[in-house]
Amino acid sequence: ILTSQSTYKLQTTVQSKKNTWIVFLRNRCICGFPSQNHISRNGCFLFNGIVFITNMLRIASSALLLLQLSCLVSAQDSQSSVLTSNLLDGCVVDFEADADIDYFPTKYSKPIIKSYGDRDIFGEKFVPHNTTDFLDISYHKTYKIVTNLHQDPPKKYLLYQCGTEIPQDVVDAGSFDLVVPVPHKGGLALTETPQIPYVELLGLRDDIVAYIGNPKYVTSPCMGHMMGEEAVEGRGTSIEVVYNFSIQDELIDDFRERHPEAIIVSGPSNNVVGEQVVVSSATQERTNVATFDWIAFFAAFYNMEGESNRIVAQMKESYDCSSDVAKFMARESRDLAVDEDAPAPPPIADKKKEPTIMWANYFTYQDLQWSVGECPTWDTSYYCEYAKHCGATVLTRPAGVGMNMTWGSPTVYWYLNDEEMLAMGKDADILIFSGNDWDNIYELKKDTLDQMKAVRNQQVFDTLGQGPSAWLEQRYAEYDVVGLDMCDIVGRAPTTGPKHERRWFRNVFTEPVGSLGECDVKGGEISKPYVPPQQECVRPPGAVVGPLGEKAPKPPAGEVTQEAGEADALESAAASPSSSLVGLVSILAAIAYLM
Repeated sequence: ILTSQSTYKLQTTVQSKKNTWIVFLRNRCICGFPSQNHISRNGCFLFNGIVFITNMLRIASSALLLLQLSCLVSAQDSQSSVLTSNLLDGCVVDFEADADIDYFPTKYSKPIIKSYGDRDIFGEKFVPHNTTDFLDISYHKTYKIVTNLHQDPPKKYLLYQCGTEIPQDVVDAGSFDLVVPVPHKGGLALTETPQIPYVELLGLRDDIVAYIGNPKYVTSPCMGHMMGEEAVEGRGTSIEVVYNFSIQDELIDDFRERHPEAIIVSGPSNNVVGEQVVVSSATQERTNVATFDWIAFFAAFYNMEGESNRIVAQMKESYDCSSDVAKFMARESRDLAVDEDAPAPPPIADKKKEPTIMWANYFTYQDLQWSVGECPTWDTSYYCEYAKHCGATVLTRPAGVGMNMTWGSPTVYWYLNDEEMLAMGKDADILIFSGNDWDNIYELKKDTLDQMKAVRNQQVFDTLGQGPSAWLEQRYAEYDVVGLDMCDIVGRAPTTGPKHERRWFRNVFTEPVGSLGECDVKGGEISKPYVPPQQECVRPPGAVVGPLGEKAPKPPAGEVTQEAGEADALESAAASPSSSLVGLVSILAAIAYLM
């Protein structure tokens, strides 16, 4: 099966149960032997009857000889097999339960998250550790168990490699909310906009068969096209919209009848329940890194842990870089910096003082008035972390100030009047308005807002840099860029390398509302993974590495990225000691020389 990707896969039935043979031609090889791997000069790779051909693999001649030799020797033993990567497309053929094969060699790896303060939201010291609070994935050779710990009781899903046997004893002993083969082939139905970026980053748009919810809040250009009238009918080119508030339950039942194998992804509030439903609680994590890490939840259903690990590591490195730069800038005692063409705010009186941010929104509904930020700890909310990430402080509502509402939930929401808001934030260096109607609110509350230092200095930003609703969707795919944006508006963006251009926070006085652009349908963007616009962060000489200033930790032993994993596995195979190697070196060397 040839694709346009860099790695080509060719299904073949060529397997030898008794003989081992390797035939070399000038620029390519043909290899075959039972239950083992072989890497050739042009990058062909045979495993369990599947030939992989890649144009990305380059190995030295000496390493090639060792690899050829290692594979030839190890092929003599057909009792066990070693898989070097997860099966992304096909199912296991001729499964043998006693073969003891690990079908998930590439596993989910939790990111290492550092603290930005001495205490966390639970009042405890935040010890650096691997922590995505609510997602856990355990592996058991032929199946894996994905657990959502946010739900009470936790939701558990058993995913078994297709072509293997369902572990019925495990299923019977556990209370699983879903048992499904992987890689999943029945399609996805999304129900909330924050779910969209994870699927797009993995290149799985073609697997989305429906959006269950109001489509007007979807901001992804390609998703918008696929839900529109111009989309071509048929799976992979169009997405069904399941939405009519008055008959929503009936519509969902009808969708289930027509798509019995589709998995419906519910949000953390269980907005959809029933058969074939899994719950994603990404937005309930307390750190930005952990929120993004839920890409692994979606990847697990497609055996794409290698790709999700790579994306998470890349994003986190970019995010950590902006924090390192901010700390360096703080040590250099820089003042708030703005564009040359923008009004220059007065310097902070105390150069060592952290810039202060007033995070606020205004609600005309029921005259609720001002909803303001609360950051008693750095991990109370995502914006608290962004501020600390850049060496700034979000002002916190004083305890007991304002009126509160519960809206029928355990959460208490607080609202301030004009006087209370001014007492709290009139001297803030920066105002970040989290609503999408600044112009209307400024006209309504001009007398009040003009009393604020940030307004007088035109240091007011909202979140419409990519349009009205993108902040609640596509922003999740670019949390590292949001970090760079925050560092930029508090004057602690990188001064080395290319100048950072803000994407998400826009100055309401000097910058227009942005947009995400259009989907390149003719260019095949729908079938490609979403690649966020690259925003380069360059650490200046002397900048620290890592949020706490120490060197970044090495990945756990055995953990490899998808890009390097195959090469690492080959090196391990080539380095395996065997007395048989010595006797065959001269033969293979002679063959290579004659070629």
